[in-house]
Amino acid sequence: MRIVIVSDNHGNPDILKILYHIYSSLYKDNVKFIHLGDSQATNINDLNNFICVKGNNDTLDLPKSQRITVLDKRIHFSHGDEGLDEIKNDIDQHHPDIYLYGHTHLVKEQIYNNCLILNPGSITLPRDDWHGSYIILTIDKKVTYKVVRINVETFLNQYQCFI
Repeated sequence: MRIVIVSDNHGNPDILKILYHIYSSLYKDNVKFIHLGDSQATNINDLNNFICVKGNNDTLDLPKSQRITVLDKRIHFSHGDEGLDEIKNDIDQHHPDIYLYGHTHLVKEQIYNNCLILNPGSITLPRDDWHGSYIILTIDKKVTYKVVRINVETFLNQYQCFI
């Protein structure tokens, strides 16, 4: 199973549509999409294909956090605007295998209490690079992930046909 993880597109629904079309075409029913907040979507339909949480800049009625299980791996996620201490408290309390968060616009990878913590950065407004970023998480016999960096303008122009 592959999971496309994005965060903080801040009002650019086209990039979400493109990612959905690319990865659902590649992996068919073997892919999920997670949005970690600050989509700033004004229409819930822009997020139809994503499991979402509410960011501090979102106005849509979305859950603050979510929990899913994929092939026996427990995944918890939130926007992360309450800080890393709150994330670690949630990990200590619920013992997920993977915790995902956004908010910082910075790619971050770490292990805490046997939990893999990932932040995909921002897909459109990165603070650590001029490239947007997202993560492809693969769960099968083991868990692997890849941070994908994109030039947002080039990406949008190249895949305009999916919008």
